[in-house]
Amino acid sequence: MMINEKMVARVMRKFHIVGVHLRKKVTTTMPEPSDAGLFQRDFTADVPIA
Repeated sequence: MMINEKMVARVMRKFHIVGVHLRKKVTTTMPEPSDAGLFQRDFTADVPIA
């Protein structure tokens, strides 16, 4: 019996089977430790901008 890619995909969907992801997540941006206080600043405006 011949089995094609569509049949395999259909069976995998039916039984909720997913393929294995072999790649690791690569972190390209390292946060600067001195930037940790940026979110604790007061960003309220004195007057509305016209």
